[in-house]
Amino acid sequence: MRASSAAAGLTAVAAVLLALPPVSATAASAGPRAAQIEVVRSSNAYVVVESSGHPVVCPSNEVLLDRAHVGDENGWTIYRCGSVFIGGTRVQVSAPKWSAPQMESDSVFTAGAGEVLVGRSHEEDEQGPTRYATATMTVSGRPVQLASPGRRTEWQPESVSNFLAMPGEVMVGRQHEGDENGGTRHLYAKVLAG
Repeated sequence: MRASSAAAGLTAVAAVLLALPPVSATAASAGPRAAQIEVVRSSNAYVVVESSGHPVVCPSNEVLLDRAHVGDENGWTIYRCGSVFIGGTRVQVSAPKWSAPQMESDSVFTAGAGEVLVGRSHEEDEQGPTRYATATMTVSGRPVQLASPGRRTEWQPESVSNFLAMPGEVMVGRQHEGDENGGTRHLYAKVLAG
């Protein structure tokens, strides 16, 4: 990808991500302990060169919501984090735990039960290592539950990918095959009351 077309692609993807409204979801849970669930996108986006090895970790008490990438391993990756509120109370997010590295060209990662993604790092090209940071969420001292199974996105070519959380969702997994022309998809889960 030529530098000018990569820059134009980054500008287009960044415009989409930054144009998203801060509030991505407000939904009422069903059941005896029904609570209002709200996922609020941060106004900040985190942009890194994919192959840099520079880890992106959401700020305290935020989780990953959106991810976009333009170009090859030297292209830009954009992340958006956000906060979760249940019944008007902000969810607390534990300190991140990093996964073991896996080769990007054949990677499948799903956070453990009750865990969400809060960060990611990748070094070098598709043969390089990718790691994920996970955390748990609590509200008023109770673990926050996530719907399982989650929503798996459609495959997108990594070199022009854009994954967005739907209302009430948080990112819990990612899968990638091949190089930048290979497919990527993400796994999202709906937040349930704690």
